[in-house]
Amino acid sequence: MNDKTIRILQYTVPVICLFAAVGGYAAYEKTLVAWWLPVAAAVVTAAATAALFADRWRWLTTSRSTVANVACHLCIVGSLSYAALLIGNCLFTDAGSTAEASCTVDAKFEKTRTTYRTMSRHRRIPTGKRTDYYLRLAFDDGSTKTVHVQKKLYDRTRKGSRKRLTLQRGAFGFPVIENMDNEQ
Repeated sequence: MNDKTIRILQYTVPVICLFAAVGGYAAYEKTLVAWWLPVAAAVVTAAATAALFADRWRWLTTSRSTVANVACHLCIVGSLSYAALLIGNCLFTDAGSTAEASCTVDAKFEKTRTTYRTMSRHRRIPTGKRTDYYLRLAFDDGSTKTVHVQKKLYDRTRKGSRKRLTLQRGAFGFPVIENMDNEQ
């Protein structure tokens, strides 16, 4: 590869990995799984392939250092496998495995953040507030999951009320939340 192509790839590969990790986290919010399971699967995948493929990242790091190439391999393969696991689980759900689960609203809370706009190179001006709404759901097996909800659902929900979730089994076996309703 020529120098220009390598330089372009040195900037685009980290951006692609960042987008993959963010997409994986967005899929994680819809998935009922402990946070450490997909992270552990990604780390194991990256660590298991590090000995075989770490030296192949020399073109990206432009270094002969084994430590730099292994770190590059762990970051790239780890983020891509994390995203592939969670996004693949959410995209390829089994429609025939639809099940309903009941849970209790353990807590409800909101986070208010200030939004900014850039006025000039080093000046940011506050433009308003943005509020995100969350429900912490407690399941019958003792596990909990914090979900981001819309304001309308947040306002209709009381602490201690019961919610009915429509779940579908994902491609890798993790349940995916498809819908949330009030229990009648």
